[in-house]
Amino acid sequence: RRLLADARPPSPGRAQARRRRAWLALPAALVAAAAIASLLLLWPAAGPGLVLRGSPGVVARGVLTSESWGTEVQLQVQGQDPGETFSVSMRSVYGGVWQVGSYHATRGLLTVRLSCALRERQITELLVTNRSGRVVLSARVTGT
Repeated sequence: RRLLADARPPSPGRAQARRRRAWLALPAALVAAAAIASLLLLWPAAGPGLVLRGSPGVVARGVLTSESWGTEVQLQVQGQDPGETFSVSMRSVYGGVWQVGSYHATRGLLTVRLSCALRERQITELLVTNRSGRVVLSARVTGT
């Protein structure tokens, strides 16, 4: 008896509920895709791009550009709690960590430009720390 009950097609109510859930999931997927697309469209073409990883739900990318005085850092972040303060640092090939600035997170996409006296080839890692000093985002810099 149980096998026959399982073989019946799903009731119209269940199928309709499944379709409704699928349609409700669509806006969330579209918002996530739009956030990623906006980040990629606004992304500068210069310098090697880095994807920072660490905090769930946060999308962050960085571009390092060599300058005569050192390295410019362009950081784009989306998804951090608005108003929170974060510090940006570089780890050098010598093992030291150089703080290059800080920013306050905002709602939506935030672009921050910072500078560092280190040469690009001397940078091994880009770090973002929270107020308590914990690393919340990081990216290895390759090619050094």
